[in-house]
Amino acid sequence: MRLLQTFTKIILPIGISVWLPACGGGGGGSGDDADILPLPLAFEYTVGAQTLEVPTSGGAIHVSVGPFGAHFQPLTGDPIGDAKSNLIGLLALDSTELIEIPASGGNDDGICDSGESCAFWGGLGGDLIRSRIPTYIAPVDAKLTRLTLNSGPDPFYFDNPVHWEIDMALSSRFSLRIGHLGGIAPPLRNKILAATGIDTDSYTGPKGNLFTGKNIPIAAGEALAFPQMVAQELLPGYYIGGGVSNRIPWAQMEYSVVDNRERDQVCVYDLLTATQKSDIQDMMVAEMADPNSVRYSAYSTSRWIWSAEGLLCPTYSSQPNDFSSIHTRFGGWTERPEAGTTINEQFSIVKIEKASAIYDMANYDSATVDHLALRAVGPGLPGFSWMMPDRDVVTPFIAVGEVIQEGANSLLIMWRDIGWIAPVYQRAAFLLDNQGLKIKWGIFAATAIDATLPILGLGEACNDSDILCYDHQPRL
Repeated sequence: MRLLQTFTKIILPIGISVWLPACGGGGGGSGDDADILPLPLAFEYTVGAQTLEVPTSGGAIHVSVGPFGAHFQPLTGDPIGDAKSNLIGLLALDSTELIEIPASGGNDDGICDSGESCAFWGGLGGDLIRSRIPTYIAPVDAKLTRLTLNSGPDPFYFDNPVHWEIDMALSSRFSLRIGHLGGIAPPLRNKILAATGIDTDSYTGPKGNLFTGKNIPIAAGEALAFPQMVAQELLPGYYIGGGVSNRIPWAQMEYSVVDNRERDQVCVYDLLTATQKSDIQDMMVAEMADPNSVRYSAYSTSRWIWSAEGLLCPTYSSQPNDFSSIHTRFGGWTERPEAGTTINEQFSIVKIEKASAIYDMANYDSATVDHLALRAVGPGLPGFSWMMPDRDVVTPFIAVGEVIQEGANSLLIMWRDIGWIAPVYQRAAFLLDNQGLKIKWGIFAATAIDATLPILGLGEACNDSDILCYDHQPRL
């Protein structure tokens, strides 16, 4: 597989000592359970003005940092809160690193001038793209506990790779999962082949976890795998991206750390030193503030949405089975199975992180607005079918609004940019119990005064219409 030809050392971004109680034994990684567990989970990076600069044999890639637990594009594609690193490894930051596409209506001088159609030069056959794919490296002595094939060859990604995912035990407490892998690095591939007979260079299925009780030891610094790269070839050697970055190719870099004692995903940026976290926080905000940012410029009209999540680590916890508040598990809720219902809706109530330097009170109805609300239907079309106050019907696929008022069991939401002529208001009543969240949605109104609060009785059943039931399981 051609993707395996070049490597760049990366150690995932965290870098501190974590204090743990001393204990013996356990089924963790080969790092022992001493009082201090070093976690040098950091790229070989320098903190740039707006991105982490990561060296590769073909030149630096620019790693854009996104918040943990985010809900909105271009931070993530997970409406209920994405408990991952949310990094994007960009091959270019501006047009100076692109070239003009020949015969595309420009002056054909090869220089990417303003207004011209441009692309990244990946070399004939894509060798320059391949030389800039980073390689993940084991942060500490560990054990590979899980090897999963999530999907077969995918033409959306460069070189049409399969989608691997690996899990490692770093200790009895912490484990690391790295997803969106386009392939396994030769040292680990050889170990897997010896232990299982599976050659990850050629294996394409069946899907699933390919380990059956095996643990493969991994040494600190050992090359593990590399991320899938989004790069579409327009003409021989000329590449663009796709998805969150349409113009510029990028590496999809996603991983998560789990605290096995808490059974909860850890905000990876909380494992940085205070200085490291502060520097990267400032860097992320600088990228968000740049109107020409590769990641954010195409989303300028939704700045009020994604800039609400301007902290590396969110205020609320990620506990998956906590129903004590409407805000648990990042406020993210998925419709749960109930008689006569279709599981096709997600709801989130998202904290506006006012402590972030990117927060701007002018983006919202007032300074008292503390949360955004999100409703999404899927997968696929059609979207919602919502009757507006003038009897028009709008069909948003994802609707986002401001929570104007929040009571003990009620919400007043001002939905924005959903296809009607102005913001529209809706009240909702909700109840929490040991199964999760139940919401009864009211009618839409042109003003907050006209939005009436529905009455939600304790015994009312979910009806897949105005009464929806949710929990924290990511079903969609």
